Formats: sequence, C-alpha cells, structure tokens
Amino acid sequence: MARGRDGSLALDKLLRVGIEVSCLVTTMPDSDHRSYGQGERRELIEKQGEALRIPVHFVFTSDNGRRLPFLCL
Repeated sequence: MARGRDGSLALDKLLRVGIEVSCLVTTMPDSDHRSYGQGERRELIEKQGEALRIPVHFVFTSDNGRRLPFLCL
C-alpha cells in the first residue's frame, strides 16, 4: 500500500463492492525491515494482514540508503 490512508480507502471500496482481494503487496528495505512510507515494522504489517485475513507479500529491496522510485510489479 502506497500510504496507509489511501490504501485503506481503496481496500475498503474493493471489499464493499464484493471484489476479492487475494493479497497485499508492499516494499521494504532488506536492511531494516521497516516500511518505506511510515517506517512501520514488518511484524505490525503482518498483524494487520492477519486481522484482515488477507496475506501480505513483502518485496525486499536494497536501496543503499536512498529511497527507491515506485516499483511496478
């Protein structure tokens, strides 16, 4: 999710109209396992996915201390 609020609103709209969301995907630096946007710990993001009953997939990146541009998967 790009940002918590935007991603949460989009997810809510999808679920309300009956679209099945099979997983959530987020990027995270392999150096410290904290999200790029908010610095959330991996464990917290995993717990959020568990609470939603939607698996979370992490894409670990090496950024050499720099923020990466948005990745298109």
